This record gives sequence, C-alpha cells and structure tokens, in this order.
Amino acid sequence: MAEEIDNDEWDEWDPFPVIDLQPFYIFEAYEHEDCYNEVSGALCQWGALGATYHRIPEHVFKNAMDASLEFFQLPEEEKMKYEFKKPLDPIKYGKETVTNPSDQKNYVCREFLDIYVQPELHLPDKPQKLR
Repeated sequence: MAEEIDNDEWDEWDPFPVIDLQPFYIFEAYEHEDCYNEVSGALCQWGALGATYHRIPEHVFKNAMDASLEFFQLPEEEKMKYEFKKPLDPIKYGKETVTNPSDQKNYVCREFLDIYVQPELHLPDKPQKLR
C-alpha cells in the first residue's frame, strides 16, 4: 500500500510515503492492522505522510493551509503568545534550526505550530480564519 511519490508536486518530499487509507473504510475492523501499521511506521519515521482515499474534501485542506499560512504571516509578537514552553501546552509555536553536521553553513530554520484537538479543541485567537 505505501508508495513513494514520484510526481513533481511532491519532489521536495521524495521519497515521502503515501498510504492508501481505503482499507479503513471498506474492510472489517480485524483487517485494519496492516494499514494501521503502515500509518504508524510512516509517522514514526517521517512525522507525516501523504494519504489517498481519506475522504476529506479538497476545500477543507485548502482552507486549513490558507489559515495556517495566515498564522505564520502574523507579527512575531502575536505568534510568540503561543511560544513553546511546556510539552503539554495545548497550542505551541516555535522555531527550530535543522543543520547537517557535515555542512554547518547550510541550515533550515522552520517554524511550527502544534494544536491539540482532543479531548478539547484549542486554537489561537488569530487569524480568525483558523478558528
């Protein structure tokens, strides 16, 4: 079921795992284990995955991405209201620098926003679109 993406849309993730979630919808519960193990393995190795047959409408993804981009375009002081302080904070914003030990001149600084949605939904006050 897992496959490597080879199209232009995902070149930056190569070889990012793509998993077909259809077994969760069409098979009996006892048959979900293989798919579950693929998802779990991808998340452990990559921290993310691509999914097909997830039944989430495209506009939901687009709206979530648009709202997330708006958050990262906020002034720094607004984003810092959610600065990562404790692992169990329901909303965490931060930056991390990723370097290659063999090449200290090239690095990537990436921002992150973690939002807990269970057991209770927690969202930043801004942007409104994210709420």
